[in-house]
Amino acid sequence: MEPKRERKSASPFNITIIQAYAPTSTYDDEAVEEFYDQLQEVVNKVPKKDILVVQGDWNAKVGSDSYQTWKGTCGKYSNLSTNERGRRLLEFAKYNNLLLANTLGCHKKSRITTWHSPNGEHHNQIDYIMVQQRFKTSIHTAKTRSFPGADIGSDHDLVMTTLKVHLKKVTKQGPTRIKFDLDKLKDPQVAAIFEARRRTLCSPQHLGLQ
Repeated sequence: MEPKRERKSASPFNITIIQAYAPTSTYDDEAVEEFYDQLQEVVNKVPKKDILVVQGDWNAKVGSDSYQTWKGTCGKYSNLSTNERGRRLLEFAKYNNLLLANTLGCHKKSRITTWHSPNGEHHNQIDYIMVQQRFKTSIHTAKTRSFPGADIGSDHDLVMTTLKVHLKKVTKQGPTRIKFDLDKLKDPQVAAIFEARRRTLCSPQHLGLQ
């Protein structure tokens, strides 16, 4: 259950992806808190400039009933109701300014649910991909969903997200140019002062040639 971290080198930002597997319902709350403590330690080590993605099987249900309370942390396209483990996931996400990406898009149910019981009677969304809230507009919601047709040999569906990061163009500033008002030299008095100063600065004594 220990979270795994992988860092991808990219330009202009590196990408850190954390893969997590939360305790199932057979574990007590103490085990859940220990898991989130470990996960937080991993997140804390991620460089601030990195694009952060935290994903995995959270064994938690976040429902549309949480949308108003947790707006900015989750969308409204998910399970009908949130359970206790789901609230704990939302707390973690909000603390780290993360957003549950695969709750944003309006898809048919088969593309929202991520887990299916062995007998095929129960279907839930318990796998989530979280990205930083500042990249919300970069999430391609139409391509952020589960893929029930993928043959991965699991009772979980493949879940994917597509990010198209929009970066501001940074204009590099060159060296500052000093502009001279040459029209002032038309004034005889200013021209005389300039010439006297020029002679002083260009004299052999000033240049250290004597």
